[in-house]
Amino acid sequence: MGSFTLTILLSILVLAVVLLNIATSEVVVIKIRDRVKIQRGHH
Repeated sequence: MGSFTLTILLSILVLAVVLLNIATSEVVVIKIRDRVKIQRGHH
């Protein structure tokens, strides 16, 4: 039972890390798009 619960906790941890990576990458892409728009606007 102990190893089973440990596996569940590890899978949840991995899932959370993956979701965080996806969220941060989306935020970075949005920031880059905003910067590109601003740069194009100045030109």
